[in-house]
Amino acid sequence: MNEFLISLNQFADFTKATERGKARIVEQQLNPNPFKIIWYQLTKARIKKSIQHQGDLTPIYEALEILKNRTPTNPRQVSDKRISVEALNKFVKMKLPKVFRKNPYSIVTPPVKTTRVGDVIIRVAPDVVVKFEVDGKVFLGAIKIHVSKNKPFDYSQSLMISTILYKYLNEIKKEDEFVDPNLCFSLDIFGDRIVSAPANIDVALSEVERNCEEIKAIWGDIV
Repeated sequence: MNEFLISLNQFADFTKATERGKARIVEQQLNPNPFKIIWYQLTKARIKKSIQHQGDLTPIYEALEILKNRTPTNPRQVSDKRISVEALNKFVKMKLPKVFRKNPYSIVTPPVKTTRVGDVIIRVAPDVVVKFEVDGKVFLGAIKIHVSKNKPFDYSQSLMISTILYKYLNEIKKEDEFVDPNLCFSLDIFGDRIVSAPANIDVALSEVERNCEEIKAIWGDIV
């Protein structure tokens, strides 16, 4: 059986791309660039660390100090530094959902990073998976961080991401654990939004399935 692998962020990009853009995304997944540059690594790592510590901003301020003392040697590094500083300052002004600020939680590191929709495997790789204990029940939550000044996600893309997070958590949870859509969040720094999965999860999941079918169709045309 043929399988197709796509990252969660690329899946979100696909949902709003032009026909040519969709074909390009599929081609990139089939033939990934081994020399692709990973942008804003320090920024994402420190935002992740802040969330893991219930919104403590110390990792953010430490990162800003590191960037202040960093001397770029080429245009890419100049851009990375400038946008990283902007992203970190934007995160400082954002408020994490109340549940993350008011309730203690522990960090979970699931061994599985993907979910399957038909023949399409989506690499979810959530940045943070947390465990809450409320009234003797255990609930899982997750956050996916997106840092892109040129391509921030709109509301529908963020909703798609949080929906897939919900599906993923339901697949990796233990029998005595629960997943609430309200605990699955897409955090988009330059989109200035934190979006949870919808209450009507079935409708949202059907949209995920529709896009996966389209990915398969384009994939079939290419190969």
